[in-house]
Amino acid sequence: MSKKKKKVRWIKHYNSAQKILLVGEGDFSFSACLARAFGSGRNMVATSLHSKRLLAEKHWSSEEHLEELESLGCLVLHKVNVHKMSYHHTLKHMEFDVVVFNFPHAGHVSGYTEKDEELIEMHKDLLRGFFKSARGMLVKEGGEVHVTHRDDYPYNKWELEVLGAESGFCLKERVRFEKGDYPGLLAEKHWSSEEHLVELESLGCLVLHKVNVHKMSYHHTLKHMEFDVVVFNFPHAGHVSGYTEKNEELIEMHKDLLRGFFKSARGMLVEEGGEVHVTHRDDYPYNKWELEVLGAESGFSLQEKVRFEKRDYPGYHNKRGGDSSCNKTFPLGFECFTLKFSVRTENVLEISCNRIRSMTLN
Repeated sequence: MSKKKKKVRWIKHYNSAQKILLVGEGDFSFSACLARAFGSGRNMVATSLHSKRLLAEKHWSSEEHLEELESLGCLVLHKVNVHKMSYHHTLKHMEFDVVVFNFPHAGHVSGYTEKDEELIEMHKDLLRGFFKSARGMLVKEGGEVHVTHRDDYPYNKWELEVLGAESGFCLKERVRFEKGDYPGLLAEKHWSSEEHLVELESLGCLVLHKVNVHKMSYHHTLKHMEFDVVVFNFPHAGHVSGYTEKNEELIEMHKDLLRGFFKSARGMLVEEGGEVHVTHRDDYPYNKWELEVLGAESGFSLQEKVRFEKRDYPGYHNKRGGDSSCNKTFPLGFECFTLKFSVRTENVLEISCNRIRSMTLN
């Protein structure tokens, strides 16, 4: 009796019958997504540039995906450089139907933005090495290289088609990348919040979304509440293309965010002993935000400045304010503090009068 043919499972461009190599994986969520869809990862090899130890530091959320890939039989390799992968001691004996490189990036360099030609050349050099190396790793017939990439400025200056052509590749198809095509792919802002939100709900914490710090004192729920402490950890007004944290325009945006926060938080504290805590880096250029000055503008004075130690908060992971790296941590540095503010004594009576006036109007 003949053996029943195994059903081929598909997810977008990929299927369980293909031999797939994924390179440059970050948290391995894409690899895990494919393996989950196939019901097995035995047809896949997923790789990362980093060692397993460094990966855990840079992409702490990778742990669960690596465990899932292992359980599904996927071969995971670390410290794989795309420039030399065709000579890797394991990969050099293998051939693939598809080699995938999602959102290639040569890394961030202090003082450079994505518009800078020097950084663009670094990205292009990364892709040159990738195309050259991938060419010798494909099956003889029908082998493909897939690169997922942004195609707006300045990313279109990377000229992927030209780089591919240098290694003998031609563009076969260009398909819009939709995150929704890959269930479980974690590409939204702060995707790792899901488990924390579930935990908070189970513990009875009230969670509110779409709360603007500029207007939070007027929020339909918050306006009826008073707090002993209002906490704002690592405030950030967001990233702007072409600007670095040293740019005065971006610094002013951050300061405006904090002005709005202090002004709004002032009326939300209990009358006696209420405090506002802001955790912030205090080295250059972050010290140019002048938190003490901004707090003073809204009647606050600095009561205490305490060094922030991440280890004091088990399970806490600081995250970036935006862009494609928003779910990644950022370096805290040594000069990181929690600044504790309280309303200056001469302003307490004014706040009480304002509250009475507000209650009378309502």
